[in-house]
Amino acid sequence: MVDLTLLVPGLLGPDQYYADDYVPQLPALERMLACAEHEQYAPQSFHRLLSELVGLELEAGKDVPVAAVTRLVDDNTLPQGCWMRADPVHLRPDRDGLILMDSFVLGLNQHDALAIAAEIKKILPDYDMNLEVPSVDRWYVSLNHVPNIQTTDLSMVVGRDINAYLPQGADAKRFHSLFNQIQMQLHSCDINELRSQKSELQINSVWFWGVGVLPDNPGQLWSAIYSEDVFARGLAMLTDTPCRPPPADMDDLVAGFGKYKNNLLVLDHCLMPAQYQNLQLWYEALLLLEKTWFMPLLSMLKWGKLKNLTLVTDTSEFNINWLTLCKVWRKSKSIASYKE
Repeated sequence: MVDLTLLVPGLLGPDQYYADDYVPQLPALERMLACAEHEQYAPQSFHRLLSELVGLELEAGKDVPVAAVTRLVDDNTLPQGCWMRADPVHLRPDRDGLILMDSFVLGLNQHDALAIAAEIKKILPDYDMNLEVPSVDRWYVSLNHVPNIQTTDLSMVVGRDINAYLPQGADAKRFHSLFNQIQMQLHSCDINELRSQKSELQINSVWFWGVGVLPDNPGQLWSAIYSEDVFARGLAMLTDTPCRPPPADMDDLVAGFGKYKNNLLVLDHCLMPAQYQNLQLWYEALLLLEKTWFMPLLSMLKWGKLKNLTLVTDTSEFNINWLTLCKVWRKSKSIASYKE
């Protein structure tokens, strides 16, 4: 039998309030959660949860070194020195401040990405930085040393006012200044004027995050990691762990287990709907996960085909096995109750 850990960011929904009667009926998931051993913790970003699952030692008050890990995939070489993500974003004025929107809604192509990056590169020499654009939505800044700042994971800022999430620390003012200069540089550049004429969102800023050097290999904790996420793939490369795309459903996953007995599966269906506070898309994602994954998983646990299941979300961890499912007296309840 095998052990399976599911990382499902956004599973419990957006930050905004939603009533129990809005959540679809999810009998398999609700039964598993009701019987599980449940641990609750403060909200964690997707990247921090994934880092902890693969055994990275993260310093308190420091970033998860997302940039160095993802550049390992984008460049296919071990990145030297300190790196920071500087991803293209759109900042939308709102009565409460500036709301950040990421690549999911930007429709950015390579031509526009390179043109906007060229504008930003005009500023960076004054800050001893260099910008690289290996992907339309993953941009990198190389730094001469590790700055004394703490940034906020992009996934935690999407759809929110940025003012509460700007860099903190002794070197923060330098990055605030650069942040403002970039916005001014992009405010009326030609490529953004063209995007506006085509009714496309302007790329009017970047988001600095994920600063650090490539961490040491903590050792291989998983037989296999199933994910198409670039950070998960980078961690798999770092830890010499086999990494495969997620299969279409549970049957395909079981067929591919083979000798792999301790598996990590990343299902990010709920992440974007939760980030953008889109209850309808979240609702649809839950129904898909229930049918494709949770119903078969519950059946496998009942019949002893799966030894242990660990379900990890932004704020909770649930551990389920055949013995916990014997706690039939525990009443199933809406997943909304686990956000409290």
